[in-house]
Amino acid sequence: MMWGRAGSGDDAVTGGSTGGTNERTVAMGSASGTAFVTPAGLRGRSYRRPGAEASGRPVVAIGQFDGVHLGHRLLLDEARRRATAIGAPAGAVTFDRHPLQVLAPGAAPVELTSLDERIALLLDAGLDLVVVLEVGHALLATEPREFVDDVLSGTLDVAAVVVGTNFRFGRGATGDPSTLRALGPGRGFDVVCPELALHGEDAISSTRIRAAIGAGRLDGAAAMLGPSFATTMTATGRRGMR
Repeated sequence: MMWGRAGSGDDAVTGGSTGGTNERTVAMGSASGTAFVTPAGLRGRSYRRPGAEASGRPVVAIGQFDGVHLGHRLLLDEARRRATAIGAPAGAVTFDRHPLQVLAPGAAPVELTSLDERIALLLDAGLDLVVVLEVGHALLATEPREFVDDVLSGTLDVAAVVVGTNFRFGRGATGDPSTLRALGPGRGFDVVCPELALHGEDAISSTRIRAAIGAGRLDGAAAMLGPSFATTMTATGRRGMR
C-alpha cells in the first residue's frame, strides 16, 4: 500500500508518526528545525530560511522532492510566484523518508538526496519554509480528508497548495487533485496543478533519474536534475552536491 504520490511524476511518498519513532533532528547551519505535533498526533519539523517572511498564510508545494529535480522546481517556482502575488510565505511540505522504508525496507528505492540535502536545496530554491512530516503508520493510515483538515488546514492554515496533475495522497492513495479542489474552497485555500515537466516525451521523475544513473546515462540524469548543479554519484547511486 502506498500512501501518496508526489505531484511531479515522483515516487509514492508519505509522512507521519509511528507512535514511538525517535524524532529526527536535522541541523541547518547553526539552528535545527522546530518540532511540532498536529492535532491528530502527526509529528514533524519546520525549517525557515534566515530572513524569510514569517507571517501570513503560506502557499505550499507538496511532494517527496527527492533530488529536487526540474519537475519539482516547476512546482516550487509556481508556489513562489503565487506567494509573491499575495504577499505570503512560500513553502514546501515534504516527508522524511519513502513509505517503503516503513512498509518494506528491502524494497525502498535509493535516495538521490539525503534529508539534510533536500531541506537545504528547498530553502536554497528561495522558499521561506520547509515542513518535514515524519513517516510512519499513523500517516500511512490517514484518510485524505483527515490529512487536509489536520495538516493543510488545521496546522499550516495554507492559502494555496501546488501539486502536479498526478498527485496522490491519503490512505490507499485515494486522494488526488480533484479531492483537494473539492475540499479546498470550504477551508479557504486554492489548489494549483501545473502540468508535469517533461524530458523528451516523458515526465521528469526521481524514478527516471535513478534508472538513468543505474544505466550509466549520467548526462540524461544531469539534464533532469538541472544544469545549475555540479553532481557526483557515489557507489550507492546517490546524488552528491558540491
